[in-house]
Order: sequence, then C-alpha cells, then structure tokens
Amino acid sequence: MYSEDSLSEASRRGRIEVICGSMFSGKTEELIRRLKRAKFARQRVEIFKPSIDTRYSDIDVVSHDSNSIPSTPIDSSASLVLLASDVDVVGIDEAQFMDKPATCWRRPACASSWQDWTWTSAAAPSGPCPSCAR
Repeated sequence: MYSEDSLSEASRRGRIEVICGSMFSGKTEELIRRLKRAKFARQRVEIFKPSIDTRYSDIDVVSHDSNSIPSTPIDSSASLVLLASDVDVVGIDEAQFMDKPATCWRRPACASSWQDWTWTSAAAPSGPCPSCAR
C-alpha cells in the first residue's frame, strides 16, 4: 500500500520559482503561463491571491493583457496551509502582500514586484517579496 506519509522528507522537497520584476513587466502573465502548463501536465494546481487585490477581478488572477486563471482570494498565508495541503503546485500572485514564507509545498510559484513605480523597494507591509524568501 502506498502512502505519502511514508515518504522521506528528502523525497518531498521541491523548489520555489520566483517571478519578479518591475511593474508591467509580465510577472502575472508568466505565472498564469506556468500554472496552465502545470495543469496541462496533470499536476494538482491551486492559485491564490491576496483578497485586497481586486483590480480586475475579485476572484480571478488577471494579467494586464486580460489573460486570467481562476484563483482563491485569501486574507493571510495561514489559509494557504489549510487550502493547499494536497496540491503539487501552489501559485501565489502579488506575493509581496503575503505575511509569511510560502515554503510548505514541493513547487510554489510566486509573482511579486520587487520595486514600486518610484523604483524603490516594493511598498508592502512585510517588505519586498517575503513569501518567496526562504
């Protein structure tokens, strides 16, 4: 009988993929592309975004080019652990607004601004891209 609980910690390790850049550089577009490829590869994928991000949609992650993917809005990173416990790929858009590192999964993918429009460090409560740091 196969049980994921019997796997050693080393075999469950993954990687963090960080997509960062300035505003309007295509970060969300790249995140959507990677997550759609993971779905096509039949990986279990869940996409999250901060609930305060309602620019184009209250629910979907939407790029400036109007490409979108369904997501789950969340208020804090504590929700990630509960909602994404059985997935292979976790997508987090606007990760700089998350409050804790996203290191609980085999392959989290984050899109985050590293600077704001004034070319200074991203203006977020937790600093630049905390969810993508280890």
